[in-house]
Amino acid sequence: MTRNNRSFGPLSIVALLTLFFWFYWYRYYHTTTATSAQTKTKYDAIIVLGGGLDQDGTPHPFVQERIRTAARYSSDTQYYILSSRGTPHKAPPRDGNNYPLDESVVGARALRSLLPNQSGNTLLLDTWSYDTIGNAWFALINFIEPLRLTNCLVVTSQFHMPRASSIFEHVFSLATIPVNVDFVASSDVGLDPQTLTLRQRREASSLQQWSATKRQVTSIQKLAHFIFVEHGAYKTNPTTTLPNKIGTLEELVKNSY
Repeated sequence: MTRNNRSFGPLSIVALLTLFFWFYWYRYYHTTTATSAQTKTKYDAIIVLGGGLDQDGTPHPFVQERIRTAARYSSDTQYYILSSRGTPHKAPPRDGNNYPLDESVVGARALRSLLPNQSGNTLLLDTWSYDTIGNAWFALINFIEPLRLTNCLVVTSQFHMPRASSIFEHVFSLATIPVNVDFVASSDVGLDPQTLTLRQRREASSLQQWSATKRQVTSIQKLAHFIFVEHGAYKTNPTTTLPNKIGTLEELVKNSY
């Protein structure tokens, strides 16, 4: 009986190596693709708009509700942007060392208390803006364009949403990159009926003013000129380095800022 001794020739070795290569490429490609799909979030950034601090440095109840609402989307975002340094309507509260409290810093602490596992590197602080237009401007210029955060969610209160959405949609439309923005409204918790009515009326009036302004600011250059040359909260005041007060507010309304 004769035994057939078979040996692998050069072509067989090449075929085996090719098969081996394609097998591992297939496993690597599908593993990395699945991992990327798992780590990709729905939003690049969630922007939480500020709304004021009490004199003891605590966010107003309706601002706390904005933060709680934003926290529910923690698995859907890469970053949080906490907006607002303060307001031009009243002086900021101070900490135990007599330093002014930035609202965005206080908001970040409140958010971390709700999300203790949230990395501090994912919380971006807007320590420049004094109003909603500034919220949108500094978010766009300092974070969204440089970091390419092209898909965003804005969180603010119901009473504030009509004006906030109009401002953010227009400001982001002037960006040098395409930016998608969605909106979620939190409840107006903590505002008594009288104060809420006054805030709603003021918002309606401010929205009318903004509607006229946005027809004029049709480019990023024109918007910059409006904010830093014309806007009362940001333009130069030769008598003080503090932001200019904008209008006169009733004490009841002022306390809600």
